[in-house]
Amino acid sequence: MKKMISTIVLSFLAISYSQADTITVGIEGLNYFPYYNTSDGNKEGAAVELLEKFNDYSEHEIKLKALPVARLLPTFLSKKVDYKFPANPNWAKKAKEGMSLVYSDPIFKFTDGVLVKKGNKGKDIKRLGVVRGFTAWDFLDKIESGEVTITEGSNLESLVKMLDLSRIDGIYCNVNVANYIVNKVFGNNNNIVFDESLPHTTSNYHLASHGNTKVIVDLNAFLIKENAYIKQLKTQYGIF
Repeated sequence: MKKMISTIVLSFLAISYSQADTITVGIEGLNYFPYYNTSDGNKEGAAVELLEKFNDYSEHEIKLKALPVARLLPTFLSKKVDYKFPANPNWAKKAKEGMSLVYSDPIFKFTDGVLVKKGNKGKDIKRLGVVRGFTAWDFLDKIESGEVTITEGSNLESLVKMLDLSRIDGIYCNVNVANYIVNKVFGNNNNIVFDESLPHTTSNYHLASHGNTKVIVDLNAFLIKENAYIKQLKTQYGIF
């Protein structure tokens, strides 16, 4: 009898495991710490830790697929990956026209803005640096008019060095990430600062899906249930 019960339990577990779905989340192959660092085979940061926790919490087996920034959106829109992080309903609206995308509740708050050399704070900028594949949404009009020119870099470290050498006037990116990179490259440095007088946007990172709402619903439930854990995670990584 015990043997029969054990066999039934093992069979049930095997069936349950086989029914767990595997989802692939496309993520930028970039050092964008403290949110994520998936460059050079790394998998670390607040977003990576949160998705791993969600993997343990849910029946979904989550696999991260790091892609170059410029390739991530086209790969996601062509449905070669199931999900995209980070994502935001306001990004790349033209590219997403006609697509029925579903977004999770906000996961992390962010501010995208311009870092400048301290002595240039409050001044207009002409040469703006961005990571290749990123879009300086707040400066699109000035870019299109030719008032601002864009210089692309393969990563933020290279752009920070270009700014320090005055080869560009500013860097448009996530302010938390830029501050982390500045300290990493230069140590405790206050010569490169966020210029809040220049155009900037505060919004949220989401997980985007092509319509598998169950995963999104499960993630939203996880964000509510694990609210204390997520607050601790944000404190740990300095994300406010």
